[in-house]
Amino acid sequence: MIEPWRLARRPQKFDSRDVLATGSDAHSTGSYDMKKELILNSWKEISTYLGRGIRTVQRWEASFGMPVHRPAEKERSAVVAFASELNAWLISRKAPVSSKSKSTFLEIQDKCAERIRHVHDQAKLLQRRTGELMLRYSQIDRQLKRSISLRDQLNRRQRPDRTSAIENEELMSSKVS
Repeated sequence: MIEPWRLARRPQKFDSRDVLATGSDAHSTGSYDMKKELILNSWKEISTYLGRGIRTVQRWEASFGMPVHRPAEKERSAVVAFASELNAWLISRKAPVSSKSKSTFLEIQDKCAERIRHVHDQAKLLQRRTGELMLRYSQIDRQLKRSISLRDQLNRRQRPDRTSAIENEELMSSKVS
């Protein structure tokens, strides 16, 4: 005897418009027919049906509770999924954002606004201190230039002119001889 799940047709990509157009799926109508049910027998078939990668679909099962059945009841055994359950799960995932996630979003938004204010205040402080440093630099530069000028003036006064010193020596030597 052939198992009914082997008679299921091959997977096609999910289109939420098909489910939305009928307004229900096979499980909710009560007229469940195993021969019409699309059964997906592997991660590859499930991912093809949903139009996503295998790792993405596995993550959805672990993180978001995507309906997947494991006939061996083991964590890493083969998987089976019903297209109607996946359709219903996908539609339910499009529900409006919960109040908990809204509050989390508002908390994150407040933290970001607070951080932006802090960065802005720090930038203003940095700008003010940079202005103070530039002013101090110009004062020190002026003092240094004035010091150099005064040093040069002092050196000129303390050192006699070399040419006059040589002339004086020549005069002295000529008088001695």
